[in-house]
Amino acid sequence: MDENKKLTPEEIEELIKSGEITEDELEKISGGTGMDYIQYLHLKKKRTYDKDD
Repeated sequence: MDENKKLTPEEIEELIKSGEITEDELEKISGGTGMDYIQYLHLKKKRTYDKDD
């Protein structure tokens, strides 16, 4: 895995699903991508809740 490549949240999600990285490793990903992903997850959850109304 290229440490310098900035992954999209979708790419990170695939890596987690495939077991290549753990959620704990997200914070180690360079360029703050891990934090971007955590924010993305929160937004995604929020959107899901909003749809339930």
